[in-house]
Amino acid sequence: MTLNKPILLLGCVLLFLQTLAQQNNIRFKRITINEGLSLSSVYCIFQDSKGFMWFGTEDGLNRYDGKNFKIYRSTPENENTISHKWIEQIHEDSNGKLWFGSRGGLTQYDPVKEKFTQFRGIGNSKKLVNDTITTIFECENRKLWIGTLKGINCIDLENLQMLEFNNSKRIQDRVNCFHQLVNGNILIGSQSGLYHFNSANNKFKKIKFSDNVLSVQCITKFRDNFLIGSNNGVYTLDSELKILEQALEDTNIENILIDSLATIWISTDNALLRKGDKVLEYSKAVKSFEATNSLSINTNKPIIYSNSGDIWFGTYGSGVFRFDDKKHHYQNNSADPQSLSENSINCIYEDKNGLIWIGTFGAGISIYDPQAHKFNLIKNNPLSENSLPSNFIWSVWEDKQNNVWIGTNNKGLSKYNITRDSFVHYDFRKKTKRNHTAIRKVFEDSKQNIWIGTDGDGLIKFKPKTGKRKYYTNIANNTNSLSSNSVRVIFEDSEGLLWVGTQNGLNLFNSKTETFTQFKHSDTDRNSISSNFVYSLIFEDSKGLIWVGTYGGGLNSYNKSTKEFTNYQFSINKDNGISDNVAFSMIEEKDGIFWIGTNNKLNRFDSNTGNFEHFGTEQGLPNNVIYGILKDENNSLWLSTNKGICKFSLKDYSCDNFDIHDGLQSNEFNGGAFHKGKSGIFYFGGVYGLNYINPNKKYKQDVQHEVALTKLEIHGQPVEVSSELSNTNKIFYSEENDSYSFSKSIAYTDSIELDYEHRFVSFEFSTLSNLSPDKINYAYRLKGLEKKWVYSNKRNFASYSNLSPGTYTFQVIVQYPNGKWSEQPKDVIVLIHPPFYLTWWFILFEIIIGLLFLAFVYRFLLHRKTNKLLSAQNEQIKIANQNLKESEKNLRELVDTKNKFFRIISHDLKNPFTSLLSISEMIHENYEMVDDDEKQTGIRKIHESVKHIFTLLENLLTWSRSQTGKIQFIPEVFNLSDLISESVNLYKTSADKKQIKLVNECCEELSVIADRNMCSSVLRNLLNNALKFSYAESQITIRVNPKENFHEIQVIDQGIGIEKENIEKLFRVDLKFKSTGTSGEKGTGLGLLLCKEFVEINGGQIKVESEINKGSVFSFTLSNS
Repeated sequence: MTLNKPILLLGCVLLFLQTLAQQNNIRFKRITINEGLSLSSVYCIFQDSKGFMWFGTEDGLNRYDGKNFKIYRSTPENENTISHKWIEQIHEDSNGKLWFGSRGGLTQYDPVKEKFTQFRGIGNSKKLVNDTITTIFECENRKLWIGTLKGINCIDLENLQMLEFNNSKRIQDRVNCFHQLVNGNILIGSQSGLYHFNSANNKFKKIKFSDNVLSVQCITKFRDNFLIGSNNGVYTLDSELKILEQALEDTNIENILIDSLATIWISTDNALLRKGDKVLEYSKAVKSFEATNSLSINTNKPIIYSNSGDIWFGTYGSGVFRFDDKKHHYQNNSADPQSLSENSINCIYEDKNGLIWIGTFGAGISIYDPQAHKFNLIKNNPLSENSLPSNFIWSVWEDKQNNVWIGTNNKGLSKYNITRDSFVHYDFRKKTKRNHTAIRKVFEDSKQNIWIGTDGDGLIKFKPKTGKRKYYTNIANNTNSLSSNSVRVIFEDSEGLLWVGTQNGLNLFNSKTETFTQFKHSDTDRNSISSNFVYSLIFEDSKGLIWVGTYGGGLNSYNKSTKEFTNYQFSINKDNGISDNVAFSMIEEKDGIFWIGTNNKLNRFDSNTGNFEHFGTEQGLPNNVIYGILKDENNSLWLSTNKGICKFSLKDYSCDNFDIHDGLQSNEFNGGAFHKGKSGIFYFGGVYGLNYINPNKKYKQDVQHEVALTKLEIHGQPVEVSSELSNTNKIFYSEENDSYSFSKSIAYTDSIELDYEHRFVSFEFSTLSNLSPDKINYAYRLKGLEKKWVYSNKRNFASYSNLSPGTYTFQVIVQYPNGKWSEQPKDVIVLIHPPFYLTWWFILFEIIIGLLFLAFVYRFLLHRKTNKLLSAQNEQIKIANQNLKESEKNLRELVDTKNKFFRIISHDLKNPFTSLLSISEMIHENYEMVDDDEKQTGIRKIHESVKHIFTLLENLLTWSRSQTGKIQFIPEVFNLSDLISESVNLYKTSADKKQIKLVNECCEELSVIADRNMCSSVLRNLLNNALKFSYAESQITIRVNPKENFHEIQVIDQGIGIEKENIEKLFRVDLKFKSTGTSGEKGTGLGLLLCKEFVEINGGQIKVESEINKGSVFSFTLSNS
């Protein structure tokens, strides 16, 4: 019993879909002159083995690569064109060459060489019996049979020569068809009858019928027999070509098809007939009395048998019919741009991907893509009242009788009756002059009442059997009435209680009293509902909890026992909380797991832990807005979003995404417009209609179209194909025409070779015959230059400039609508030839020349360097000799100076010692005779001599230490005023003895950076000299002049002065200048030398200004701090 249940359910779903399919809407894509088609009337359609689509029109031949057109027209003076612009026959032979038949001859086209070869009724080797081509057929012996208005031609495909037959002139009228027999024999249908060609003797034999003027239109094999369609019905011939029977006498037969069920389909000039296997009589499937308005050669109505098992039949005024298990009729609807573009059909063709191409008379091409009709669609037909009244869907419900109730935005409520394939429209307006309010919810309760939630007119209870209706609305200040007239969701729980969600609160309906209990948010009650706006979610879980989704307040669970709400709201600080405060939908899985659709991502809620897990576009969903959630029997969730529908697997969380190109009404769906019917069908409504889906059906992935290169450009100029070039991969440049040419089409090329100056190349690529280029993404790279892929999205060209010589591989891959990338890229090898100066032999020659040049340069530079080194050494020796001479001279001068200095010093030392010896000798010898005053005077002179000797030795030692660098230089910041004051105080007593006034004019707090001990020594020496050479009762002034970067210290006396010729001697060691003080004081001659040394060590300068008998000014500078 468990095994039969799913089978029974599947059968019910299929039966229901078959019935529902009567309202199925087919959407055609159109190609017209606006997209590049050369003319609006299309007479033949063909897809070559590469994948290019070819369209024959009255004004040229069209090649279509899925995005762009290339038009071929006839040019009389150019043989490399089609023979005539009106093409009605297209055929591809076993060599991959295309043949085009027209009323002006036959043309062969080599797509690799892009070369046309014309066959006409003139000439020798390529002469046709007639220029008007009626049919083209290739037999098993690689012979091409050409049917014309006046007989037959046969072309040997190996050498393109016309073949001669013994009695081919027996057929001199229109040839309509060929049929291959065994052993190379062929049946030929012509306007004069049926002929048999015997390949053994190359002869034609006419098959005799009772009617000698029989015109044969078509030949079809049926089991072991042949069905011959003629102007006098259908003849059945056995394998011996003997007539077995005749049917449909006096009927003009145009085409005969046999489907996989052995049903015979016969197109006549006024109907489409069919006869099932083991059925005796033909029945009329379609009436078709219209005739074509065109002047085409073939006026038979088109009919094909598709690979999916459908019969497609075109008429000359009634549109297209499709037969699967039922009949479908498609016509032009002027109000629907996705309908059939025209009702007059010239041709129908199925490509290798299953697309149906329909050529019309005057309206281009209409294309039916099975992949764009994965899902069924119900939408409004403005030309029919028996259709959905509005495409904007807010709600849908399948009742127990399998009727589909559809709530629209502005056209009320409609019920689709499946059995009768009819709509019933309901008007629930209280006043018909008012506009319809939106039907936001339709719901059937357990008593088969239909509850209708409106956006403004409240809640309506409707009994379909009686038509009785009752309105429930909000009454002001009545808490037992409906809380709001904007009803958004209706739900019946397991106890039969009816819950109504509105824009202003949740309501529980009491069916006995027909009153409502209102639930509203209260800021003071944490157990109240979180928000009053209940949008589209009321749900009961397996534990009896009522879940309510709000718009802005998050998710709530209501416990009927405790009468308390538990709130789940979004918090930016909580990663495992609900992802948004707008909750649209919810379903329960198992083990306490729930799935919630919100305005921002799908949420997986574990009620055991209270944690939420989020799924969005990062995890593969097409969009983060999740309106509806429906669960199928295969453990998958179907999600309606703002960007299509997602099939979300609960096994591995993978996503299969579908959009408008798969047959959806739009990519945008509506909140609340989702429903799982009792039949198992899923319903999703949006802004452009209602989709219904069989979730158990396995939907085919989109066809993976082949990517091909469609254009090659060099320096921005397209590369033309020239059949005159040899079969080489080299691209040639013509300076005369400033053009580039190649030996074959880039679409059929595996490699190209470019000269170095032509290394600026562009490629254009396309997925051939793909009708949805906006769903295709590309990626490319040039291996040898790029390691990573360049993802160009929908851009289908790539350009490279200034490529270096070498071998590259240009690769293109394509991403299909399902998100998968093609496994094998399209490869083209690009070889850039180097210029002569970058070839290996030239580089080797350059290397050899370079090495020789380097060797020459090396020897030259080595010789030059040697000479230069010798010259430099000689110059250094010369300079060294000169320096030695100067050093010797300076040393001699220094020695002389020192000798002179020491002579001076020895003289200075000798004098005081002589005086000291004479005085001490006198006292020693005459001690008893010398009185006390003379003794005291002698002792004083001895003291002065010893003091003078000590000062001289002290200055000499200090000067010596300065000359040998043994005095440490320790600069520091110190107060200059303090140093001057200390020095003045030191010589205060000496000044008082000579009645000299010391004046310190440095009253400011000035700081300098220098060695304090050296500066103290300089200042003491200068003060000592000033006191020594100043007159009694004079004045010595110490003054400081502050400057920007230094301070100038001046010692000014009013003494004897210094003559100008002696000033230069003051600071020279080799020129001795000494004078006696005003009180007979003697100097050492070294004090000023020390001053100069110490001032310069501290970065300053010392100078003297003096005038005889007026005084001197000694000044020196120190850096300020």
